[in-house]
Amino acid sequence: MTSLQGKSYWAVRLATDVREADDWTSYTLGVPVGNKGGTAHVYRVNAKATPPLLAKIYHSDSILQRIANDSGYGERLMRLGLNRAVLNRELPFCAWPRRIVFKERDPAADDVTRSIIGLTVPELDIHMSLTDVLSDKSNRTKMSHERGIHIAVSLADQLHRLHTHRWQFVIGDLSPSNLFVDYAFASIHFIDMDTVRFSTGPDCATFDTPGTTVGYRSPEYFRNPNLGQLTAAHDDFVLAILIFQILMALSGIDGAHPFLDLDGCEDDHIRLGKFPYVDGLRQTLIADAPADAYASWHADLRAAFEAVFTGQRVMSAKQWADLVSKYRRSLR
Repeated sequence: MTSLQGKSYWAVRLATDVREADDWTSYTLGVPVGNKGGTAHVYRVNAKATPPLLAKIYHSDSILQRIANDSGYGERLMRLGLNRAVLNRELPFCAWPRRIVFKERDPAADDVTRSIIGLTVPELDIHMSLTDVLSDKSNRTKMSHERGIHIAVSLADQLHRLHTHRWQFVIGDLSPSNLFVDYAFASIHFIDMDTVRFSTGPDCATFDTPGTTVGYRSPEYFRNPNLGQLTAAHDDFVLAILIFQILMALSGIDGAHPFLDLDGCEDDHIRLGKFPYVDGLRQTLIADAPADAYASWHADLRAAFEAVFTGQRVMSAKQWADLVSKYRRSLR
């Protein structure tokens, strides 16, 4: 990927008190972290901080053009940065922006939001992505039954807290790559919080979510391609996909997806409400190992998945947390 390593940018921590001044500093980008993302590159920051900092620098033309042409998008980041202390206290399982990064320091400019190019966040240096847990056997086998159920329930509980927060957060791009699990499988964290949908009050503008991930979409998404209108129900549907995958991992199945059959096409199946694990389809459309694992789960769990995935029922994050907790012992 194009490297920005060694380049320096101005970053600001916004003052939360009108009697204080904004705290500007210059950060030099260190080594890149991970692969090229869909909208941004991520670098370590060459600065002493506890915990260490990462800089997320946008490279997507659509995001950069939106920031340059739509002051509301920059305002989204400024609102999150301005309220970082409160959000960290109320929702500590999210990686909230620490500082906003600019092309250059120009606090006297008419609209500094148009020169935003990224943000900094604390580095989760003892964590791995949920993708690594679901797809890598060496990671999966370290996760005990109790720890796996704990992660599934914690994910549902925390999503419920985001939905019921006064800002009414909707993640939108809820996928395994945007969730990080600590090495002890004791906690789960949400990252990329700069892209969530939220409103800071009933009379304030709503800042929309700009994206989703293939295979982690909802029927609501396909009914309304305007991503800005996604609701908590979208997240709740994707949560069901993630819980299904975590339970499959506990059953020894790596990377299983509830809408993946022998022909693939997860998004098509989501759009059509075609859940391959329904009795009439099970034997011919999916491999034996996932089918056998699914058949071993409690009938009430299977009924919930089948009702949600075929469009007969909507379940909230709180309902998923309660259901998985209730049948945690049956999943051994």
